[in-house]
Amino acid sequence: NQYTKADCGHDLYVDTDLDIYCHGKCKWSSGSVYCFIGDINWTCQYCNTHEKYYNTNEKYILRVVTASFGKVMAGLTRSAISGDAQAKADVETLMKIIDKCSERMLQS
Repeated sequence: NQYTKADCGHDLYVDTDLDIYCHGKCKWSSGSVYCFIGDINWTCQYCNTHEKYYNTNEKYILRVVTASFGKVMAGLTRSAISGDAQAKADVETLMKIIDKCSERMLQS
């Protein structure tokens, strides 16, 4: 399942710098098309829980992000092992994102 940007409804993506951007390259309130993953108000698609992480420290944000992507990566790895080329590429991207989260956690 895919998160979407509330104001435009486009799918959201994460780059390897931990920035979020929407498929349509729409701008955030800051005026940029990119926004740090921890500065966004997330709503869980399953339970409708709202989380805004900017009130907490960055290390907590990065732990949550890393744990979430770790779960996604476990599923993708199973597909990649079975020979799914797109899953292999997605695993490589997720590894870069998790590595970046880890680097930032160690620095904070």
